[in-house]
Amino acid sequence: MAGESTIPQATAFDLRSERANEMFLKPIFLSDNILNNLWMRVMTNVKQDATMFFAGGLSQIIKKNTSCKWAPKGKMEITQRPIVTMKHEVQLSLCTDEFWNTCLEWATGNEEDIFTLDDEETGRVIRDAWIARVQQGIVNDMFDLGFFADTDSVLEFYQQNNGWFKAIDADIAAGNTPAAVPTGSGSPLAPGDSVDIFDAMIAQQTAVFKKMPGNTKVLMVSDSIYQNYKQFLGSQPLESSFMILQEGLQERIPLYCGIPVVCCPQFDEFDNVTSGGTDVHRALLTFGQNLTVATDVRDSSTRFSLEFFRRTKEWDIESYFRLGFNVAHPELVVLGL
Repeated sequence: MAGESTIPQATAFDLRSERANEMFLKPIFLSDNILNNLWMRVMTNVKQDATMFFAGGLSQIIKKNTSCKWAPKGKMEITQRPIVTMKHEVQLSLCTDEFWNTCLEWATGNEEDIFTLDDEETGRVIRDAWIARVQQGIVNDMFDLGFFADTDSVLEFYQQNNGWFKAIDADIAAGNTPAAVPTGSGSPLAPGDSVDIFDAMIAQQTAVFKKMPGNTKVLMVSDSIYQNYKQFLGSQPLESSFMILQEGLQERIPLYCGIPVVCCPQFDEFDNVTSGGTDVHRALLTFGQNLTVATDVRDSSTRFSLEFFRRTKEWDIESYFRLGFNVAHPELVVLGL
């Protein structure tokens, strides 16, 4: 009819419950391509809170057989640690032009096609691109929160829950973990200082930690320590000082006493914000999957929704999921700071 106008409608894509867990949440926590779980453990069915039970090692259990009498010797120590998941959310708005220029031009080849979220090929490309982009953003934040979340933090982002360093600080105060090894923070490292830091941390290991093979442990370090150690290795390059992280990858990981040394830029980013970048040298020696992440990949409240508004050319993204952190074995930790 003459004079009628068409009001642009929103185009929406909504994943809830089972579909959201399957398409959105599981790839974050169960895919090696997104979450590198070589250095951490993932618990995927923690609805709100759970107790982690870990059996300790057995030793001095052999005794001389002198009679038929039942006389047990030795006991198995059980470590119990709580882990709590909190509900988290992501809420984003982004202009179509920004999304087009950064994500989709290569995928669709036609800017007009990005106004759809249907089941045609272009619609699926748009949805998959958004899901992957949000997933990677969550992973990036998850590492930051995992290490530095603290409900007492002065920084709003980190107040959401408590992370691994907060747990380690509490364990040090309680005597469950050796006292932190000083790393000379506040001043630049001298050549070879990284080796002295590593030696001091290794010496502080508990008896049970010392017995574990080096390739089951990991040294996570600030960039300053990592570069200092690489310079040390450069002065005496030995092939045995490196390992291949995964078959087929060219990246080599430095080793110290058989322990992989991993650079953690998250340490530097946090310390630069909180201390102005005044030469903070942070290191963490732990068992490879001691740092624990928890979520619930079957939670009925998990959601991922994507909505496009034609009039404003704006995308709105919303997601809900559960997330929590703790250290499983306090006796398998040495902090350097």
